[in-house]
Amino acid sequence: MRKILFLLGALSVFLFAFNKPIEAQYTVNIQVFDPLPEIDWAAFIYANNLEGMPRIMRVTINPKGDLIKFQGRVQWKKNDGVAFQDMLTFTTEPFLARDFYNDEIGNSEIRVENVETNSDLISENVQLGRPAGSYRIIGSVLTPEGEALATDSKDMELTNPSQTITILSPSQESLQDPLSVMASWSQVLGASSYKVIANVRKNKSESFEEALKSGTPYIDKDVGNITVVNLRNLLDREWLPGDEIVLQVIAIIPGPGGNNELASDIINFHLMSLQPETIEFINSNFEEVFLFFDDAVAYDFLNRLRNGSLQIKNIIGPDGKPLTSSEIISFIEYLKNNPNGIINFRKL
Repeated sequence: MRKILFLLGALSVFLFAFNKPIEAQYTVNIQVFDPLPEIDWAAFIYANNLEGMPRIMRVTINPKGDLIKFQGRVQWKKNDGVAFQDMLTFTTEPFLARDFYNDEIGNSEIRVENVETNSDLISENVQLGRPAGSYRIIGSVLTPEGEALATDSKDMELTNPSQTITILSPSQESLQDPLSVMASWSQVLGASSYKVIANVRKNKSESFEEALKSGTPYIDKDVGNITVVNLRNLLDREWLPGDEIVLQVIAIIPGPGGNNELASDIINFHLMSLQPETIEFINSNFEEVFLFFDDAVAYDFLNRLRNGSLQIKNIIGPDGKPLTSSEIISFIEYLKNNPNGIINFRKL
């Protein structure tokens, strides 16, 4: 009899364990449509049903079909802040687990049970005019009783449209070596890349904007997500010493509705001509070279050099780039020793 009772007891324990519900292993994934440089303030000032929010994220929950709650938290860290702070927390009423977008909360069977907000942080955000800084979205799957089953979080950077982009170098009206012009600009929060545009300003009657947009620019390139470049390496065609150059940098900021552009002010700078001593060396030594030729064009060229009506200020090499002062000196010395290196003279 005891043996039978023991077996029955053991069987009942086994059946109880077998029939006990096994708590599902939940996973939750938050996909933020990032980057989000500008969002309407409706995304962060919540009514009790969260209606009016733009679609900014998708929540994927597995497994599906069981009764759960969902809790969302929005935290904010100022641009100069050191830690995230809770700005908003909401919890839904129980619903059958499924995937959903944030704009379905309050607009479907997913209803909001309670919302808690930090009014001081929200007011501070409102004063900024638009969201700016670092935001963290935390999503948790809860049991109907409120016990946490799974959590995921995503960070995103938002830009304030009031921010600007500033060209740091070259400085306005500066004199630059045409063989190396380093350009740098301030970083823009949320920018995916930067576009550099440069062109020649042919006369003082042109505005900087007119000069930038006229003809074919020297540079019109997306340089990626960097803030320092050598403009010399970006040229689509050769610029010349003595040119006045206008320059603008544009930050490309992806957004939900497409790319936004934040443009710097247009600045100008000047390209140095050759040093006066190099020009004097060119003019005097070219006279020696031209004396080797019994050619009307060569004589005309020589006479104009002598009377000052013509000055050689630059020599372009076979690769289309201007020679440096040392290269010019070596080139002229070569021609003096090898005058046959000049094939002919012709007027253009």
